[in-house]
Amino acid sequence: MMPCREVVRLLEPAFPCAGFAAACEALTWAPARGLVPRGFCGASGTPGEVRLVLVLDHPAEVRQDGYGDDDSARAMIGSITRDFFVGLTQRRNQFFSNLRFLLGRCYPGSSLEDQLRLTWITHSILCSAAAGDEPPASASRECRGRYLDRQLELFSGAQPVALGHRTARRLEGYAGLLQAADPAPPACKRPGARESWIRLGERFAGT
Repeated sequence: MMPCREVVRLLEPAFPCAGFAAACEALTWAPARGLVPRGFCGASGTPGEVRLVLVLDHPAEVRQDGYGDDDSARAMIGSITRDFFVGLTQRRNQFFSNLRFLLGRCYPGSSLEDQLRLTWITHSILCSAAAGDEPPASASRECRGRYLDRQLELFSGAQPVALGHRTARRLEGYAGLLQAADPAPPACKRPGARESWIRLGERFAGT
């Protein structure tokens, strides 16, 4: 499920991103191991159709077979969004299962394809630090300036939602921001996580 061309054009400079040589040197660019900017899906129609933007922390899952040396940025973006869509379709793990639950609460009775046409899912930091470490603050600022702010601007008519406390801190001060629990472990197992998605769905579906 390829996102709209406006999103593709916005994300293409991330493959590879110039930030790897500066503020994001602690992050990893290793296409053969699947370590590229990733963790996004949706917006399969037009930017104006998107009603909801879900912003997550930073990606963990990687494509196990990686990417080839000759893969273009567009090809990798297509693979990333297809893999994410398959994860949602199959409810591949707890993270994807929780996201499906959240989307179902926001768009009751709609198919996954329709939900994703109306939603853009992304991460506040698109890459992973080595050995699963927390990305540094410099990477957060760099990724927000290069990509996240531009994504939010592209979907300025949509409701932005920060999923998780770290994501909310990175988006502090953003107008109209809502917050709910991170759907990934271990945060999703904490008391109140599921209730936060239910409340978000009730608030969003009622608008």
